[in-house]
Amino acid sequence: MDPILFIQVTVNGLCIGLILALVALGLSLTFGKLKIINLSHLLFYALGAYIVYTSSMLWNNFLYGILIGFLVCFTLGALSEIALRRLYGRSIEYTLICTQGLLLIGTDFIKRIWGLDFKAVVPPSELRIIIPFLGMEFYRIFVALACLISFLTMTLFFKKTMWGKIIVAFIDNDEHLQAIGINPNIATLMIFAIGSALAALGGGLHAPISAPYPYMAMEMTGYTFATIVVGGLGSIMGTVVGGIILGLAYAYSGFIQPYLSPIVVFVTMFIILVLRPEGLLGSRT
Repeated sequence: MDPILFIQVTVNGLCIGLILALVALGLSLTFGKLKIINLSHLLFYALGAYIVYTSSMLWNNFLYGILIGFLVCFTLGALSEIALRRLYGRSIEYTLICTQGLLLIGTDFIKRIWGLDFKAVVPPSELRIIIPFLGMEFYRIFVALACLISFLTMTLFFKKTMWGKIIVAFIDNDEHLQAIGINPNIATLMIFAIGSALAALGGGLHAPISAPYPYMAMEMTGYTFATIVVGGLGSIMGTVVGGIILGLAYAYSGFIQPYLSPIVVFVTMFIILVLRPEGLLGSRT
């Protein structure tokens, strides 16, 4: 393969993988601790993409859409946690059916509001600069950097802030959290809100690469859960590593033959889980 072409494919794979990781992080934390398969989480990914599209149409401003989508979905994520509290402690099958219903309802709302056709989103002109010698837009580099900065920020948030430490304490042992007088519901609310906002960020960044359309949330479902189980439940770094591995597998196989991409992604997941059932960076039980 031509070295320049190899770099282009690799950057595309990194973009896909890091976006997968952004979308998957909230699901990884909730599923790992609360044992809730929240399929409706994928709606925030789609909503983030459509908000960016709307912002681009109304104000010709891509970055406004990223910010608005992040804040809107942060709020909606917190509200969704309150609505889904009744599912805590229920069987996984029950939560799966309930959240699948919410995903279908949300998809119908998207179709009603934005229609059935694909929506083209153009990033700002300064991000469309062609990189010399590589022959690719700077936007894909921007996406990779934005995702990495988001994960670094999340890591610092969990380690350095009071709210972050509350979430970590809840994930490690919620009984200890209650013993010092902190309501665990605060932690679950923050996990849902932050996870939803990151999913919207992933959707907004993905919008110029893959045009938003009503069923994008459903299409992302399988890849998101593959990222979670490959990386390991509840692990931020594991989610990032899992996303990168699957994104690169998707890009390289797609370069060889487009129809191979989903096959190779799930074969890769199968091989990793055979070798390490708890995921690459998941804790052994």
